[in-house]
Amino acid sequence: MRRGIPIHERRLHEAVLWAARSLVQREGTVVAVSELRLPPSRPDVVVAIVDLDVWTRRRQAGLAPCTAPALLRVVDLLERAGGMCDVDRITASGTSRSSQRALGELIRLGVATRSDGLITLHEAWRPALREVVGVEAKLGSADRARRQAASWEHHVDGVFLALPASYMRRVPRSDRELRRFGLIAVDEDTAVLVRRPRGRKARGAARLLTEEQLFARWLASARTPTTTASESRHEEPGQ
Repeated sequence: MRRGIPIHERRLHEAVLWAARSLVQREGTVVAVSELRLPPSRPDVVVAIVDLDVWTRRRQAGLAPCTAPALLRVVDLLERAGGMCDVDRITASGTSRSSQRALGELIRLGVATRSDGLITLHEAWRPALREVVGVEAKLGSADRARRQAASWEHHVDGVFLALPASYMRRVPRSDRELRRFGLIAVDEDTAVLVRRPRGRKARGAARLLTEEQLFARWLASARTPTTTASESRHEEPGQ
């Protein structure tokens, strides 16, 4: 066992991490991490394409990761409004008390400023996430993997189920419950893409939460990437 994960299942995770670049299609920096916290669960692996320059500017501006859902709902509203919005529109978007608290916290964190009845996002706060997929790895039972992935799939653009190659022939490809999921066959230490997912792209505060959790892991990493080349790969130490 390692960090509560059976060693054979852990090998699936590691094979997927090494194959991370093949799971995403857009250009940019590849960020691949395991066990990302996306309440109420944690995907075994998350692979993303990010604009690393955006994260670097945020770090230089001292803007810490924000993972509180209530705050991210306000950030999402501001983003959709072009980065600036009337205070009244924000407080009307939810309960007045909770929205007021969220605004106050965003201002305290420096994420937003308030002036003349307007709330404005910090200029360095911009989405960096271009594409993101999650992977649920299981030694067997595609249906169990599907059920677990269902709890976090709205946070990503697509979901892969990673299963041993010897088990893959038992997966019912036409099953409507499994059709939207991509498939990865793992043989020893090699992960092979079988099909891509058909899921809808994550949106709003759910997508922002994924980015903020990834940004937090990137900041905490002892090995900060030094290039934005499309073939680069990043994984936190100990993951």
